[in-house]
Amino acid sequence: MSIEIKTIPIGGNFRQFLDVVDLIYQNDRHYVRPLDFELKGRLSKNYPFWQHARGIAFTAHKDGVCVGRITAQIDDLWNERHGSKTAFFG
Repeated sequence: MSIEIKTIPIGGNFRQFLDVVDLIYQNDRHYVRPLDFELKGRLSKNYPFWQHARGIAFTAHKDGVCVGRITAQIDDLWNERHGSKTAFFG
């Protein structure tokens, strides 16, 4: 009954990361899944944001089934401009 956390580097294989929303929102008739190519584009290491930022994605697995996802990012440009050590997630 434990949760296993797996990491996915930016530019990695995001199939489970993209598909888990189908399980999470399966009973929400108002949910509209974002287009895969949009999210894949933002998570590609060639996306302009990653020229000045670092990040990683996480998936949560319960009994072998992917049940959740989140990303964490550190925007070095933001931190430099604001004199901070801020990280973002979502």
